[in-house]
Amino acid sequence: KQGGHTIVWGQYSVGKTALILNTLSNAQKNGKLVCYVNTEKPIDRERFEFFGINLDNLVYIEAPENAEQALEAMRTLCKNKVIDLFIIDSINGLSPKSSTEGKEGAERSLEKKDVAALALTLSNFYNKVNAHVFRSKSAVIWIGQARTQGIGTYFTRQGLSGGKAQEFYAYQIIQMRKDEKSNNPNRSIKLYTLNDVGKVTYKTVEEETGFSIVFKLEKTNSSKSAREKSELRIP
Repeated sequence: KQGGHTIVWGQYSVGKTALILNTLSNAQKNGKLVCYVNTEKPIDRERFEFFGINLDNLVYIEAPENAEQALEAMRTLCKNKVIDLFIIDSINGLSPKSSTEGKEGAERSLEKKDVAALALTLSNFYNKVNAHVFRSKSAVIWIGQARTQGIGTYFTRQGLSGGKAQEFYAYQIIQMRKDEKSNNPNRSIKLYTLNDVGKVTYKTVEEETGFSIVFKLEKTNSSKSAREKSELRIP
């Protein structure tokens, strides 16, 4: 959505980054300028090229020192209306300055507890920057990693970290997960064997060629999209 926030979240290795790199490639083919903020592990150049991404026409920010640095980049680019698509991969890789620095910039001990530091930072960010995103008509995609919520209670579940502000301001929230193993795409292959008398025999076996992904539309403000809570399965 241009001028809005989309959140895509799920467990690791479910295809979130692959989906986003494909989206990035399509945006470039349509003449859009993209900024990609990578807060996690480095991505090899070959993977970008595999998806047809033009690295010479990509604003790429890798491993920002803190969350504020990454979010300030979004504010600057959107305020000046120079970017069409802004991607943050991922929310969980954003480390607020309050988590890493103490008074006068001193490095904080890892023993210090940071209760809701990211949620507070994002809430403050949305209050100040959301208007710039809307006016610039920039599309913003946030990638989130699934986290276990409800620890210490009788019921635990997979959820998205980052606070309620993210859920409130999001135009769409899409959860990705792997489907049942029985729905995985596969192909039939023949295994040939030469027996003791020199005769060739074969048997046909089924081999998995990937996995099936379930997209659940947890929230949408669009009247033209699928219904909220509906699911889409794609091999």
